[in-house]
Amino acid sequence: MIVTAARAALVIFAVTEQYPTIAPSTSWLERYSTGLWAAAGVSVLVFVAVAVWNRLLSRQVQARTRAVESSERRYRDLIDNASDLIYRTDPFGHFTFVNPVAARVLGYTETELLSMKYFELLRPEWVPRAMDFYQNAAKSREATYLEFPVRTKNGGELWVGQHVRPIATSGHIEGFQGIARDITDRVMAQEDLKAERDFVTAVLDTAPSLVMVLDAKGYLVRFNRACEHLSGVSLADVAGRPMWEMPFLLERDRQAIMDGMERFTTATEPVTLDRVWLDRHGNPHVVEWTVIALRNQAGAPTYLIAVGVDVTTARELDRLKSQFVSMVSHELRTPLTSIRASMQLVTADAMLAGHPEADQLVHVALSNADRLIRIVNDILDMSKIEAGELTVSLHATAPGPMIEDSIRAVQGVARTAGVTISSRVPADLPWVMADPDRAIQVLINLLSNAVKHAPAGTSVDVEAAVDGDGVAVSVRDHGPGIPPSQIDAIFEPFTQLDSSDTRRIPGTGLGLTIARALAEKQGGSVRADSREGEGATFTM
Repeated sequence: MIVTAARAALVIFAVTEQYPTIAPSTSWLERYSTGLWAAAGVSVLVFVAVAVWNRLLSRQVQARTRAVESSERRYRDLIDNASDLIYRTDPFGHFTFVNPVAARVLGYTETELLSMKYFELLRPEWVPRAMDFYQNAAKSREATYLEFPVRTKNGGELWVGQHVRPIATSGHIEGFQGIARDITDRVMAQEDLKAERDFVTAVLDTAPSLVMVLDAKGYLVRFNRACEHLSGVSLADVAGRPMWEMPFLLERDRQAIMDGMERFTTATEPVTLDRVWLDRHGNPHVVEWTVIALRNQAGAPTYLIAVGVDVTTARELDRLKSQFVSMVSHELRTPLTSIRASMQLVTADAMLAGHPEADQLVHVALSNADRLIRIVNDILDMSKIEAGELTVSLHATAPGPMIEDSIRAVQGVARTAGVTISSRVPADLPWVMADPDRAIQVLINLLSNAVKHAPAGTSVDVEAAVDGDGVAVSVRDHGPGIPPSQIDAIFEPFTQLDSSDTRRIPGTGLGLTIARALAEKQGGSVRADSREGEGATFTM
């Protein structure tokens, strides 16, 4: 078509070149013929130009139509394959469009949804709230968000979170367009988390113990009702404040708490300490706290959990008990010492006077006096241990002489029981840091215990050897041994495996408890190893 138009233009150009002017002498017929040719050429040129333009315009329209159709297909694919529910409604809530996801999730067909109102999917109690939501969206002309439950066709229910945007033309609301997502799993998880949190809160608030949560810097996050009840201060009044500024603390404890924060956050084991709280009436209460740090995956402390017990009454009872035990023990030990001294004098006189019966009776009385003195001493030591008042004086000491003194102290009892004591103590043992009197007390206790359980005719073996940075002294008997299940129990106060009256050396059941406490006080330990029927070995 373009070539034809060019040719027509060339013909017209040639005619005009050949006949640039019309001479006055030319006949009218020639002039008429020339004009017809010129008009015909112009008409052809115009026709060709119009045809070309129409063809070009048609092609542009077709190209744009194909682009629009392609865009619509992509948009439709996007809508149909989206993971979200997409819909439109008219101003009154009738669905005018729903994507396949909405139909599939809700269980309806597209035709069924297009015949429904949006509010028909809601529980009755949610309808007023949803209507307010749409009205507010219409007023604001902005997208808004709401989470709510919707009912499915099969009677089930799911939660959706949706963004709604009003569709407005020239200020007139034509409807609403919404994009919703199924958030049922998240809502259920949140409800489970809330239920668990409510359960934990209920447990904490009904617990008799005091429970506090601090952040890593020592600022109070929360405490339970027991804390509120004791202190008379509500959580709302003190939350977010540093612990050392709490109004219920004594002034002397404020700096101690501030200085102790590093200890709490760096400790890998629970830290136990006492602090005094003032109640609502200003009365002091001793609270024993156990503090442990919670850490994130990197090991950095995030929170401090403190659990406290009001031990005011218990500490007062302990003080009174210790005071009573000390008083009674003192009142007993003084006359017992006097009786023992008197019995020794009577024994000497009886031997001089030649009265063996009297001598035997005096020896029995003297033995019982010694037994009572040991009991009183055990009670006094146990009282000091429980009160934290037991002291030791450590200095460099040779182990050999301590072991020898301990063996000599129990030789008489061993001979009476028909038990021999053998020892293997190297002469070149290194010196150790110990309190000699307390170390000998531990060894005498272990030796006496071994003699008590060793059958007549057997031996108690004492050995010493270097053990790491210290010296280990072992005392072994060949008695009935200790059941494995009771190895730990024998170190508990007043625990005796043999409670019969046939024991040759009765005791209080405090000996091993005191021995372990004395050894630990010196930086050492006492342990027991035994197999039933094969004797027992105690090692300091």
